[in-house]
Amino acid sequence: MRRSGWVLLAVTLLGVAGLPMPAAAECIGPWTPMPSFSAIARNAERVIIGTVIEDLESTAGGEEQGGITASFVLEVDAVLRGPEPGELLKMDLVGTGARRTGECGGTPTIFATVGDQIAVAFDGHLPGRLRPITAAAWVEGTPDELAAAKAEVLSIDEVRHATAPLPDTSTSDGESASPIDRLVRFMLKLIVRRPDV
Repeated sequence: MRRSGWVLLAVTLLGVAGLPMPAAAECIGPWTPMPSFSAIARNAERVIIGTVIEDLESTAGGEEQGGITASFVLEVDAVLRGPEPGELLKMDLVGTGARRTGECGGTPTIFATVGDQIAVAFDGHLPGRLRPITAAAWVEGTPDELAAAKAEVLSIDEVRHATAPLPDTSTSDGESASPIDRLVRFMLKLIVRRPDV
């Protein structure tokens, strides 16, 4: 009796495995959104701006989807932080590392189209997350609404502003000083300054 139960289980599993499964391409969302470039760029290890010059995907049908690809070459226009990657940077299925929140796909991957100019912040951190996060923002072109859901569209000035480190508001003793405290200290320095001899 036990043996026939195992046989029945095996036949059932084989039958389920043979059933047609819905194709991933049929998923219509929601997709996990692109992490905020502005949030990631503040502490990212490397931030670059580049133009997509080549589609590396060999799969057919990319043209039907507007030429969007996850495997492409960036011509580096500017390095705002971190080591120089050279003139060209290969972006081949670069995942963001963000936690999946949508129904479709896994962690978001950076997709783009030839001609897009994008800013990419590599290996930044978000509060409460140990895993490094990578994010992209579009400077020229338009992010695909499905593949790069909620991606930011920024000017170069906005990208540079997002990349600038936050100002240091601490004093020498490590405590935050109010504007009044800073004014009092400045006035005291003026009063007690000795004239040059």
